Amino acid sequence: RGTTALEAIREMVRIVTGCEGAVEEHFSQYAFTVIVYLLSESVFPNLPELIRQIDGIKPAHLILILRVRSNPPV
Repeated sequence: RGTTALEAIREMVRIVTGCEGAVEEHFSQYAFTVIVYLLSESVFPNLPELIRQIDGIKPAHLILILRVRSNPPV
């Protein structure tokens, strides 16, 4: 189930923002980080909508941390 949720969130990042994304889990902190990789510095994704969408599917006890980076990993 965990892998499926991570894949769903990565796909949600792609759909909502048009950017690539990654998810890092922080089990001991009851949190996870969603990283949005900007494809172009002139286009900024709709982060409020992304947060709203993720809040709608994540378990209530988990904290969402959102980061935006300019370069996707190689």
